[in-house]
Amino acid sequence: MEIFALDTDLTQLEESLAQTSAQARLIALTALAWHLRQRDTQRALALVAQAQALLHQCRANSGAPDPDPGLDNLALAASQARWQLIQGEAKWLGLELDAAAALANAALATFTLQADAIGCADAHWLLSLLAHTQGNTPQRLAQLEAMEAANADPVRTRIAQAQQAQAAAFRDLPAAKLRWGTRFAASSEITHPAARCQTEFFLAACANLGGDFAAAILHNIETWNHALASGQIRTAVFAATNAGDAFNSLNEYQAALEWMQRGLDLARQAGWPAVLGAALAQTALTLRHLQRPEAARNMLREALALLAPQAASRNSVITLSYLGDAELDCKQADAALEAFTTMVEKADALGQPQLQSLARRGQSQALLQLGQAQAALDAAGSALELAQGAHEPAIAALQVLADIHTAHRLRPPPEMKAPNAALHYLQRALALAESVEGFIVTPDLLESLANASERAGLPTQAYRYARQAILARKKTHSREAANRACALQLSWQSSSARTEAQYQRQLAQLDAQCLQEVQQSIDLLQRVRTRLEQGAQHLNSALGDTSSALSELGGLLQKMRS
Repeated sequence: MEIFALDTDLTQLEESLAQTSAQARLIALTALAWHLRQRDTQRALALVAQAQALLHQCRANSGAPDPDPGLDNLALAASQARWQLIQGEAKWLGLELDAAAALANAALATFTLQADAIGCADAHWLLSLLAHTQGNTPQRLAQLEAMEAANADPVRTRIAQAQQAQAAAFRDLPAAKLRWGTRFAASSEITHPAARCQTEFFLAACANLGGDFAAAILHNIETWNHALASGQIRTAVFAATNAGDAFNSLNEYQAALEWMQRGLDLARQAGWPAVLGAALAQTALTLRHLQRPEAARNMLREALALLAPQAASRNSVITLSYLGDAELDCKQADAALEAFTTMVEKADALGQPQLQSLARRGQSQALLQLGQAQAALDAAGSALELAQGAHEPAIAALQVLADIHTAHRLRPPPEMKAPNAALHYLQRALALAESVEGFIVTPDLLESLANASERAGLPTQAYRYARQAILARKKTHSREAANRACALQLSWQSSSARTEAQYQRQLAQLDAQCLQEVQQSIDLLQRVRTRLEQGAQHLNSALGDTSSALSELGGLLQKMRS
């Protein structure tokens, strides 16, 4: 059994429900339920209930432990374990995590006893998803490694590898690209959409983390297409909202909202609280970019309420950062501090340095708004340390440190050589920005340097930084224009791709309809032919009887004449 079936396979699975034998019907019900588990979770559960009712009926009719001489006990046990996985995935999607774990472990025990590699791999897959939801990265990786070790088939192996690679990218992007990037590029022969979906999802994460937002959009759109084709609806939602987030980074907010809306619509249709919460959070980020912080804040609170059962997950932690920034925009420093302080605890538990740095940077800004200078300084220092050389979070932390020293008279750092602490930190931020190839120094940073130089009594230096700020702003406008052009092109390409995909689906549906109509016509002709043959037989029989009667009548007339 495949881990994810294609849309084109579902029709055949639907037709297989007409099987007459108990075992064939049980297998058909199980297979269809398995492949509908995310496409239509409620129907999948209903099919499992039908299969269980059929099994109960078979046992009742036979009056024996074995329901039917034709039912294979091993196949029956495997089907029952598969039902547990389907029910477990539904529980996981509904955030009933303990019940989901119990069902997954029960299924794993059955599959292990049967030495069923495919079943074991699927059980480990569900357990890895549960660990990811709970923010337990070591357990998630252990389950993915076990899934890979099962060596069930190339598609399952690739999915396990792609998920491991994605987890690694969030912890150490260069190391993840070094370990996994070449392997995926060299394994293009695995073309099944289910595997391609997860591979593209990893590549999208790498592109986004590396700041290549155009590539991130393309990979996320590929993820979306392959996810829909293979019934990975949860991944499709995240791919859509991630594409929207990448459009945000290119300042193309209309395209961002369109992709966010696709993700939201799909999440609402599915009805899974965690997925809907994540989609709401990403949409709220777009609203914040559009200068609507109040609306963003309300949407983020709704998202966090939905994400409450998985409060330790990465999605929940990121949502907290969005909420904290929205509260800062609304000048609600106490609420922002609460959000970022909670985020610090959860980011530390995840052990992802960029999230840890982001949490402390936000905490520092909230403390600065509240006038708590020393606490703000400590938090910003921690943010800088945790940035671990990643230029964007490090530059953000350095700028906050400069803001703190600008607003308050504090002890300068011991290594300071600049005339004041603000200039010291801003010059460090500039040096870091200039050390990154292709990184455009922001006008805000240069303007801050000009202001700090002026306060330090360095008018010539202040004038130089101000001139650089003007040039940088021109470059920024040019870059924004280029980004918008790139985003518009990508938006058009994705629209064209969707149109082509819709056209191909319509063709496939038309072909299937034509085939069905042709088959119906053949069946009708066959029935007509059968009836004609039967009529001819009756006619021949009647003609034979008539001929016999005429012959007898002729004989009788002959006798009468004689």
